[in-house]
Amino acid sequence: MSAAVRDLFHELAGRSRTQREDHYARQRVPANVRAELESLFLFDESGGESIANAVGSAAGQLLRFETPFREGSMCGPYRLVRQIGEGGMGTVFLAERADGEVEQQAAIKFIRPGYDIPALMRRFLRERQILATLNHSGIARLLDVGRLDGTPYLVMEFVEGTRIDQYAEGRGERALAALVRQVADAVAHAHRNLVIHRDLKPSNILVDADGTPKLLDFGIAKNVETSDETHTMDRLMTPDYASPEQVSGGAQTTATDIYSLGGVLYNLLTGRPPRQPLDLTEMSADMAAIIQKAMREEPAERYQTADLFVADLDAFLADRPVAARRGKVFYAVRKFVRRHRLAAGASALAIGCLAAGLYAAAREREIAQRRFEQVKEASRQFQEMEGRLRRVPGATKERGDLVVSALQNLERLGAGSLDNEMAIEISNAYLQVARVQGVPVTPNLGKLADAERSLEKADSLIADPRFEKIRASNFLAAEIAHDRMILADTVKRDQGALAFAKKVIRRAEAGIANQPLTPTENARIVRIYSNVALTFSNLHLMDEAAFYSKRAVELARGPGEDPYQLSKALGVAASAARSAGQLDSALRFIREAHELTDRNPDMNNADFVFQLVATLWREGILAKNI
Repeated sequence: MSAAVRDLFHELAGRSRTQREDHYARQRVPANVRAELESLFLFDESGGESIANAVGSAAGQLLRFETPFREGSMCGPYRLVRQIGEGGMGTVFLAERADGEVEQQAAIKFIRPGYDIPALMRRFLRERQILATLNHSGIARLLDVGRLDGTPYLVMEFVEGTRIDQYAEGRGERALAALVRQVADAVAHAHRNLVIHRDLKPSNILVDADGTPKLLDFGIAKNVETSDETHTMDRLMTPDYASPEQVSGGAQTTATDIYSLGGVLYNLLTGRPPRQPLDLTEMSADMAAIIQKAMREEPAERYQTADLFVADLDAFLADRPVAARRGKVFYAVRKFVRRHRLAAGASALAIGCLAAGLYAAAREREIAQRRFEQVKEASRQFQEMEGRLRRVPGATKERGDLVVSALQNLERLGAGSLDNEMAIEISNAYLQVARVQGVPVTPNLGKLADAERSLEKADSLIADPRFEKIRASNFLAAEIAHDRMILADTVKRDQGALAFAKKVIRRAEAGIANQPLTPTENARIVRIYSNVALTFSNLHLMDEAAFYSKRAVELARGPGEDPYQLSKALGVAASAARSAGQLDSALRFIREAHELTDRNPDMNNADFVFQLVATLWREGILAKNI
């Protein structure tokens, strides 16, 4: 124990962990000194002997103990050459084989004098056992174990290399991603063998002459299937790279190492310690998303395995979409909905990702039918999520983020050949996105030009003549043309509105020809024809307006009559009749509409209230003119 460590120990004894951390930060205490101090302070919390007795005992042992480990000492067939490392509880020597059998260098690690108390001795022996289970090119290998004068040691592969952060200097983003990918693969191997490292940091990773990173020091590693002797022993760590659960003393899992891996990658890219909040401005969006996902505060929101972290780095290096970006928006949306759960509802936890489902479908098209059902469900969930966000005050940004993420992944999925069912489903997804963007048929984000581009994409997916023979495609094409008609009418593009109105009629009539309508289909056509009639009226084509408004009324009286839809259709018919000078017919239509709203009130429904106001206004105008 150095004089500096001893003096700091006496100064900070009795203070809380937070107070000690504040002192370390103010005085810029080196990381290795902090680690040594904390390894001393933890014994006061271990439930065993007091800190004073533990340190007194350790100091006494240090004064009495003459270590057998010194230059020239023999450890089995190895001769110690020189000390090459020291930290925490261990000292490491460079050694060479001296029995004449083979020429070989090795690194020999043993417990430092004064640290051979039972708890740390058991930890040291556990490290030996853990290393014995690991066999990976990215992990320094265990060569041998033994004891010298009763003191255990372990013989490891000697890695002659450079600290990974020093090696990283001057290297680009892709090179560093490839480097950390190798480290993550080694960590994945450890996890598959049920080992958590718990101290991943640049000083524990050396890069050899071949450019291969080697993971060192499993001194505070643990086996997933076993518990530590004391909870406080878990809190040995390097604060800059420690996960939130390590800092707080919570349960540690493989997600703990994922956080630290993200911290190492951040450090290599920025040259700064990975302290929150992170500054991700100097890296690509994909890389920023990878680091953010790895270092999320909640363990469940990180990559769930090191293999998934490796997979995203592989995707980044191959210029493929990274999973972190697909999940980024929905992570933010989930957090937003949780903050507004009274408005958004608890079902937000079950809402999936439209884009992720669609992307998965594209990748596994050989099982198309099963994936197709997943796509349909994901699309439904997207609409439900958007509908709930629409009712949350101040959720405009989250709705916009939802749209952006969905469009990015729809673009990826839409590339290449699609079967008919999948093309129709993706086209419908674009239609739903467009309505959120700016089609004025529901509350929207007001982005009319963006909505038009999405509708164009939806249209193009089912433009082939073969789709005109598919009933579902005709209904969908009518809906898309209807929305494009509404947009054109809104911005006063009369010729465009007229062309789309004619397309609506053609595809709607093809959809309803020769087959009975379900109540849902009937309601869709009534709404479409009512709006077609309004558009014709706005274009001063009164005969067409009167014809299609009456067509809407006829259909609204059909199967599964919906009083609300019938009332809307009657209101449009009243307007068309009034414009044609048929005031008596107009008054008859509007009074029937008024009667329907009175019989079926729904004052909590904004659409119903709007329709009621429109009905009363039309009735008032007609009554005044007759």
